[in-house]
Parts: sequence; C-alpha cells; structure tokens
Amino acid sequence: MPTDKALIKYTLDVLANMHGNSLVTDTLAAEVELRAGRPLTTNQVRDVLTFCRDRGWIDTRRNDFREDTWWISDAGLNKSAGM
Repeated sequence: MPTDKALIKYTLDVLANMHGNSLVTDTLAAEVELRAGRPLTTNQVRDVLTFCRDRGWIDTRRNDFREDTWWISDAGLNKSAGM
C-alpha cells in the first residue's frame, strides 16, 4: 500500500478538478504523473487507486468500452480539502 501522501493528494486533486466527471485509468495515471512531476510505475498508480477506493474516497465502474472509469466521492472531496 502507498505511503506516499503526495500521490494520494495528487490523485484526489485531479479527480476533484474534474467537477463530477470521471476519467479512465490511463488518463488518470497520466494526470497524476504530470502532477507528481516524476515518472510513476503502473504498480504505484494501481496501489494509490486501490488505497483511495478502499477508503471510499474514489469509486470506479467499467464503462461500455471495458475501461475502468474513476471519479471522486463526497468523502474524497472532504479528504482532498483537508490535505
């Protein structure tokens, strides 16, 4: 599980700035990587998404094109504001 609080904050910030819209996994990973200013491995991104989802800060579903889409929950907005 991630211990990098910055990656958690970047993930929540990216999704919060979408104002209720969702992002597919690849796009979200690229946005978090840009925000972090460093290359991230697939495992780092997957771990931070799983960590946030397990805590109810973000949620996911599979769309019609078999891609996972992610969005921020109300709990995630509160957490993002508090970080």
